[in-house]
Amino acid sequence: MRSKEFYLLVILILVMGLLGCSSSSGGGGGSELGILKINVPKDAETGEIIANYTIEIINSDGAIVKTIDEINDGGEYDFKPGTYNVEVTATGYEKWSRSYIVKADDPMPVIPKLTKKSTVVEIEELSVDPSQITVSVGDTYELPQFATATMTDGSASTVKVNWNKEVDTSVAGTYEFIGSVEGTELTVSFKLIVTDEERFIESLDINPKEATVEVGNSYSLPATATASYNDGSEETVDIIWDKEVDTSVAGTYEFIGSVGGTELTVSFKLIVKEERTIESLDINPKEATVEVGNSYSLPATATASYNDGSEETVDISWDKEVDTSVAGTYEFIGSVEGTELTVNFKLIVKEGIFIENLAVNPSKAIVGVGEEYTLAATGTATMSDGTTKEVNLTWEDSDGNIVENGIVDTSVAGTYEFIGSTAGTELTVGFTLTVIDESAQIGIEVDWETAPKAPVSLSSTLDNSAITLSWDDSEEGIAGYLVYRSTEVTGEKTPLTYSLITDTKTYVDENVESGTTYYYWVVSYRKSSNGGFLGSDLSEALEVTYATQ
Repeated sequence: MRSKEFYLLVILILVMGLLGCSSSSGGGGGSELGILKINVPKDAETGEIIANYTIEIINSDGAIVKTIDEINDGGEYDFKPGTYNVEVTATGYEKWSRSYIVKADDPMPVIPKLTKKSTVVEIEELSVDPSQITVSVGDTYELPQFATATMTDGSASTVKVNWNKEVDTSVAGTYEFIGSVEGTELTVSFKLIVTDEERFIESLDINPKEATVEVGNSYSLPATATASYNDGSEETVDIIWDKEVDTSVAGTYEFIGSVGGTELTVSFKLIVKEERTIESLDINPKEATVEVGNSYSLPATATASYNDGSEETVDISWDKEVDTSVAGTYEFIGSVEGTELTVNFKLIVKEGIFIENLAVNPSKAIVGVGEEYTLAATGTATMSDGTTKEVNLTWEDSDGNIVENGIVDTSVAGTYEFIGSTAGTELTVGFTLTVIDESAQIGIEVDWETAPKAPVSLSSTLDNSAITLSWDDSEEGIAGYLVYRSTEVTGEKTPLTYSLITDTKTYVDENVESGTTYYYWVVSYRKSSNGGFLGSDLSEALEVTYATQ
């Protein structure tokens, strides 16, 4: 027979062998991960996928190790081997919870199927109003027969209340009552205070205390008042009014309300006024002007003045649409809801603003041969709306050639016509330039001992385009005159003529500008014995300020 030691050795070898196998099959002491293969949550009844959900993976210590709001591709999630609780929540569904043992290299399927929450509406809260009242000893009082039940879906309903005991007011004290309602374990409380002091109403109050209605409109006076008692409590009590409401005639009516158990009363004022009507309508502006083709919106509102003195802004409905395609004057009639009154609006549709007249000032000039002269760069345009503005001018000579920069060739004596034009119109303006050969002027010999006297009585008249000068001779035998001008009394004097003015004692100066002050002088000439001319001294200066008439 073998010894006991032999058998112990055999058992030890077997145990060590088993431990070695377990170690080798464990993959390095449990370092490998296991897998939870989680499916998308579905409705347990319909099988439809639930859109919004939250999945929480909780370990054996109760800690959330992972939260999932959207299942990834394949739905596989790695975890250390162990026990995990999977909880799924979704709006409108009961929480789904299952426990899983995760093993290495052994995927564990998780198939959440959620059950919809019950749609049964239940009572969530009970209440009575009032929940407390005070009565005197011996008074009769009935507890509220009904309570207000607030339901789980937010609605409210009236339910019958069963109280736990009867009311007994024979002894003063504070009594608590518990009310129950069929179909729920919820209860409602009521407190009844029985006092042995005489209890009476100290004051009555209503709200509102007055109102305003229009003639013919119905109105109900307040049905209850708030009664304040001498014990500090308040109750809602019914009111009996002294008369019925009649709104058939405008006026102010006083009503007296009484309450049972007291001589106190409440007052109410009802103002019945005439029907509120619109007395007048007004709009601003009342007319407008636009150019052909331009859009325009008629006023959208009017100011309504009512018979009670108030004003409101009201909407207008117009009788037709605005059409600015054709020039003309158009009348529109606007109406307002609730009245037969109307408002009128005038829309003037006109052609676009254009140039009606083109002018240049001066419109003529005289220069000597070889003198520099530049035509005016701008002219005055009178617009169709009555306004004026300066416009740039382009000049052409009588042959249609452009006058570059307005510079005129004065190398040859003569009279030259120019045509000025501007953009945006076919209208033109004319200008005349006279170029005189100064070498052909009359010879003037001044012999102060025998020269004539200067002209006298120099005067002027003005019109819309010129200054007309006139004068008298100081002696007989005058052959002609020359006229000089300056814008300063002591400034350089410029001759306005290069040949003698004969057979008249007047001169028309058309080269003038409105608002400018001019000084004029006239010189008399008479023939001398040698065929020349003798000239007088300058006449007295004549000051003239030109203004368009």
